[in-house]
Amino acid sequence: MSQTEIRTYEFSEKSVELLGSDSRETNWPVVYQLFNDSLIYVGETTNLKTRMKQHIQSPKKQPLSRISVIYDDTYNKSVALDLESHLIQWFGGDGKYTMLNQNCGLVDREYYNRSFYSKQFRDVWNLLVNLKIADKTIEEIENSGLFKFSPYKKLNGEQIRVVSEVMTELNTSFITGQKSISVIEGDEGTGKSIVLMFMAKLICDIQESDVLDDEDASGDYFDNYFRSPIIENFKNKTVAMVVPNQSLKGSISKIFKSISNMDSVQLLSPLDFGYKNKKYDVTFVDEAHLLKVSNQEVHKINREKFEDINKTLFNDSKNHNQLDWIVNNSKNVVMVYADQRVRQNNISAKDLNIYSYRKHILKSQMRSVGGELFINYLRSILSNDPPSQMQVFDKFEFKLYEDFEGLVKSIEAKEVKYGLSRLVAGFAWDWKSKKNKNDFDICIDGIKLRWNSTLSD
Repeated sequence: MSQTEIRTYEFSEKSVELLGSDSRETNWPVVYQLFNDSLIYVGETTNLKTRMKQHIQSPKKQPLSRISVIYDDTYNKSVALDLESHLIQWFGGDGKYTMLNQNCGLVDREYYNRSFYSKQFRDVWNLLVNLKIADKTIEEIENSGLFKFSPYKKLNGEQIRVVSEVMTELNTSFITGQKSISVIEGDEGTGKSIVLMFMAKLICDIQESDVLDDEDASGDYFDNYFRSPIIENFKNKTVAMVVPNQSLKGSISKIFKSISNMDSVQLLSPLDFGYKNKKYDVTFVDEAHLLKVSNQEVHKINREKFEDINKTLFNDSKNHNQLDWIVNNSKNVVMVYADQRVRQNNISAKDLNIYSYRKHILKSQMRSVGGELFINYLRSILSNDPPSQMQVFDKFEFKLYEDFEGLVKSIEAKEVKYGLSRLVAGFAWDWKSKKNKNDFDICIDGIKLRWNSTLSD
């Protein structure tokens, strides 16, 4: 049976010198947190005393005042690395601290008896909550936008491949001076936005680093970006992230504020990007399919802005779109694109295909616990050729309601209990509340509902 113990110390030269009375402090895998009231750094090591002596000399760690160390006699190096990754992700979504960690070591590795330790890690987190080192429960964290879009995510093999391919393209572009456009495509839930956020954070870490620290950057897959000559190629490069979805932009803004070095990335709406008229070395674009083709269907206040930007950039008020702005003012563009236009005025594959770009595909389903097997089964049920035999997925509920009120109340109850529960519908009812805010758009079995009344949240 695993016996986990958490000890806290003062983070000072005197306290560090006293380490070593327990042999696990000099020769055993442990996971630790260095923190104060607002900052935290999570790490792992097999020699705690030596590692703390290194940290005490780091200017970046000087503001930190306490050490929390997790000891367990059953831990090996693989377990410590995995726990470190879990804690970085959970602290990143907890929101209590600004994170000081890099993210390049967060990769998904298998090892013996991992399922046992994955369950035990949740108990470790509960101990940290009880000690007031952490605040939120894991359920609260994993249902939050801060966690969903955090760059502190363990990447699967497919995501690692895409990050490696795009980073190689960027490095080649920096060397040759040739513009590059990379397009990341994939179904919903394949982690496209996660890959984008991961790369933005990775570039921030590269730009901030001077020398590879083997314990800070121990991800193997991306260590070469922290070594010469590649590290020099990424230095002093301007980076922007364009997010057309205002609600998503708000969530990403909170994430940027919770990570120590991501304030160097300019977070912009498409109109903000156009008005800045600034050339960026790298521009990331999330949900690029929401970019506007023209000023049609654009709010009155923004129509003049749209035309002004076109005149400034192209001396033409009508024949260019928001994608053109980004490509024109970026040496390199990395965008997430899905062929799922929400409005007629959104860009299409035709608008994208006028440019030469490299496509990177993500296929593995990350959002659904059942993965591709469940998604494909669901699609087959709704197809013209449904399966002949039923499959059972124990972790899923699928219900049919005979009364609409029962459906609505069930969704509302799950929203209270879990969050992230939504009632959605295709646009099959008139938008009456657009003209009369007191009117209702949908009425079924006496239940009255309105379409979303705000672009944000």
